[in-house]
Amino acid sequence: MKMTPAKKAKADFLASLPSLGWTQPPDRFGHYKMTVLVEGSNPVRSKVARLKIQSNSWRVEHEITIPATQYSPAEKRWVCLRHGYFNDPKAPSAKVPAFKA
Repeated sequence: MKMTPAKKAKADFLASLPSLGWTQPPDRFGHYKMTVLVEGSNPVRSKVARLKIQSNSWRVEHEITIPATQYSPAEKRWVCLRHGYFNDPKAPSAKVPAFKA
């Protein structure tokens, strides 16, 4: 069975994830996770980043918390930090950029 260039690019991308610090194996939803320390925070804080893998692309996100107001309850959302395609040589790395306080 011959591997297409797109499948080979995806396999190479997935093989490089442990060296970037992503958890192995992914969680039950197929997301890889990483805990990142926030630079310049005192006391030291951390944030969780996740890597979503799709059929031909990937997306790095981190979770933000929106505080409650008198009109709406507190809410958690995932915000995209970077994204790319497996077969795009100019796509950014799946390395998580540093979070600053």
